[in-house]
Amino acid sequence: GLYIYSGEDLPEEEPVKQASNVQVKAINDLLSKVSKMTNKPFLAVEKATLNYLNINKKTTDEIDVEEHEKMNVYLQGVVGKLEKIEKDKKEEATKKANQDMLEEMEVEQEGLPPEYPQAK
Repeated sequence: GLYIYSGEDLPEEEPVKQASNVQVKAINDLLSKVSKMTNKPFLAVEKATLNYLNINKKTTDEIDVEEHEKMNVYLQGVVGKLEKIEKDKKEEATKKANQDMLEEMEVEQEGLPPEYPQAK
């Protein structure tokens, strides 16, 4: 006959360990970095990250080791993207400044008398 197994012989799952203080601090450091780079309050970034990753905790102080890993991977990627955006903006600004300086130098040279060889 068919026996519906009610799980009495199944081994109990070990509860997932709470994230250590060092792990929580590492996550909070990443959240702070994202907060500064986006000019958003820390708590807003923390809440948005927890919600986005479907982690049902109020703060990072309550996360377990699996949630820590999930947040760590996600936040490393976010920080990487934000750093690239900042770097690209700086390079664009430098490029524009160099272009402006070159144009200024050309204007100055056009005003030189013809006997100067650099006027060509």
